[in-house]
Amino acid sequence: MYKAADKLALLIGVSMYKSHGVPLPAVKNDLQETIKVLEDMQFKVVSLLDLTLEEMHDAVRMFCELLSEDVYTIFYCAGALSYWCSLSSIFFLL
Repeated sequence: MYKAADKLALLIGVSMYKSHGVPLPAVKNDLQETIKVLEDMQFKVVSLLDLTLEEMHDAVRMFCELLSEDVYTIFYCAGALSYWCSLSSIFFLL
């Protein structure tokens, strides 16, 4: 049976529609609940909220430096989906 060397998760939430100024209060709760589930599964979790585009880019790059072939990895995004669509290029860099 295969056993991963480690389990890592990066969770990023966007709790405000930037273009409309509409808050998304459930995002923080979504992240907290997801953290609980992943930690119960022995994942080490990094959770970030309301970063700038540059901060998100840096976070993803730094997180990717921790990865290797024998590490289970989860990327989870919560919140302003239209905002994320404009950020999709970050994840294609992986």
